[in-house]
Amino acid sequence: LLAFASDWCSSCRGQENVIKELRADDEAYDQKITFMQVDWNILGKAPVSKELKVRRQGTLVLLKNDLEYGRLVARTDRALIKSLLDKAR
Repeated sequence: LLAFASDWCSSCRGQENVIKELRADDEAYDQKITFMQVDWNILGKAPVSKELKVRRQGTLVLLKNDLEYGRLVARTDRALIKSLLDKAR
C-alpha cells in the first residue's frame, strides 16, 4: 500500500490513524501488506507519482504484482479504508 502523504495534510493524518487502528485490530494486514509512506512534498512530481497518476496527497494506492487493486483519494472513512486493505487478503 502506497500512502502519498504530506505532514500538513489533515486527510493524510486521518488515513494514517485509521490504518494504524486497523493494523492493531488485525495482524493479518501486516502479514499480507507492505505499508509505505510516500512523502508528497518530495515525491509528488517523481516518476512513481506520474506513473500511478497520483495527482494529490491523501491518495492511497493498493498494488499487487505491479497491478492496481484499489485506490482512495482523500477518504478517511474507516469502512472504505478497511475495504481497500481487505482486497489484499
